[in-house]
Amino acid sequence: MKLETFISKRYFISKHKINFITIISIISTLGIMIGVASLIVVLSVFNGFGSLVESFLTSLDPDLRIDFFQNNNEYVSAADSLLKNNNDIKTYTPYLTSRVLIESRYAQSVVNLKGIESEKFSELYDSSKIIFYKSDLNNISIPGIYLGIILANDLQVNLDDTINVFAPSSMNSFLNSFSPIKSRAFFVKGIFYSQNNQYDKNLSIIDLNSALSLFGSSKPIQGFEISLSEKDKIGKLKDELENNLNWKAEVLDKYEIHSELFSVMKIERWVAYLLLSLIIAVASFNILSSLLMTVLEKKRDISIMKSFGVSEKSILKIFLNEGAIIGIVGTILGTILGLVICWLQIEYKIYPLDPTQYKIDSLPLEVRIIDFFTVAFASMTLSIISASFPASIASKTNLIEGIKWE
Repeated sequence: MKLETFISKRYFISKHKINFITIISIISTLGIMIGVASLIVVLSVFNGFGSLVESFLTSLDPDLRIDFFQNNNEYVSAADSLLKNNNDIKTYTPYLTSRVLIESRYAQSVVNLKGIESEKFSELYDSSKIIFYKSDLNNISIPGIYLGIILANDLQVNLDDTINVFAPSSMNSFLNSFSPIKSRAFFVKGIFYSQNNQYDKNLSIIDLNSALSLFGSSKPIQGFEISLSEKDKIGKLKDELENNLNWKAEVLDKYEIHSELFSVMKIERWVAYLLLSLIIAVASFNILSSLLMTVLEKKRDISIMKSFGVSEKSILKIFLNEGAIIGIVGTILGTILGLVICWLQIEYKIYPLDPTQYKIDSLPLEVRIIDFFTVAFASMTLSIISASFPASIASKTNLIEGIKWE
């Protein structure tokens, strides 16, 4: 064991009596422990809510979406060729969207209507996160439509009921020239519950051919929705498509589709990290105070070590090591405490929530290994910075001043 490490440990754990300096060292260690535990728990809560929001928001979003800047059949054909020859793609479909008026026998609602190749619905979206009620009827002469569960409730319709969809182009024609309003009847083929209120209340889905027939030339293909077999290749395919489409279209992943919300969540996470790091910073100031008083108390020891030939660099390392030991002990204890709290919440749900209001029955937690490295880095960095000033003073202690009264 090196001299610096040996003496640092002796100063930290081999006190002959409990004095004021020892108490401050203990408080410093406890402060770092509480700060580290708090950071781990709070970051795990953010992870849990982030994953929960992501699953709610993106269950009816594709992995990638291509939006054309201009309605051009050549662009559609070029993109279709790129997608058809890519082995990483699980499935894809052209799509178009528009606002429409849906009318049932009891109510009306203006909602978003999306047209896709309906047979690819289950492959395109994360069907494991969607509760889906589907009609058993086959060979119906009119096309089917899928409604969000809140929308179906607002319209007071159920599976197999018939509704009318009014195209926006025909509404404009009616207002301008009083021509007959064009509408089309659909039967409710399915009702979905995605847990995303925006989609459950304002989204309806029909087959692409039915959408093209309903809208006519007023709504051509707007882009493609894509699902990948391996989700870790989303970024790679996104870059590849952007390069090949030559700025003819915008390529968005599922997070960019909801970029504003995810950006806010990311900012909130970093703000919480910085604010809770102040707990560790306060504990680090205690390290500074503790080591400064230790330097004053050990002035004679420092001078004697210097008289034996111990260099200023070694003296500096002794007190830096003592600060590091406080940081390491506090970080390890805090990590253990944070893990215990997370485990208790996950296993025993010590902080329950009302599922009718929050859709979950307890505070969600998700422990990620990267958080431990991030928190440990902050803890150790602040501990070393706090120890550097007292260590510098100790290394510059005058040998004669330290022992002249002995």
